[in-house]
Amino acid sequence: MKTPDDTKATIYIDIDQTIIDSKGRAYPNAIECIKKLSQKVNIFIWSAGGFNYANQVVENFNLTNYVCGALPKPDYTIDDLKVCTEFSQNIFPDWKFIKSFETMLEGKFAEDVRLL
Repeated sequence: MKTPDDTKATIYIDIDQTIIDSKGRAYPNAIECIKKLSQKVNIFIWSAGGFNYANQVVENFNLTNYVCGALPKPDYTIDDLKVCTEFSQNIFPDWKFIKSFETMLEGKFAEDVRLL
């Protein structure tokens, strides 16, 4: 897997219904999106399906050169941040980042994406 770069932002992307559909097929442009995004950020993918499943997805879709790791979905997290309803805004204050990811999945990757 790709070695994380401490100078880049790190994001975690869920697998099921985000990268692949319920039949195990990649959503249109999802793999391309991850490849492009990996040039700007560290990517870890995770799934409630567990560690082995997440790693199998990395292998099946040839993502080993683009993601830094594959993880099971955490059952619990411990952090100094309070849980908030707007989780994404708390972790990613630049809301355009989230919308840009959605745009990338639609095949409209913008060169001027501003990340964190």
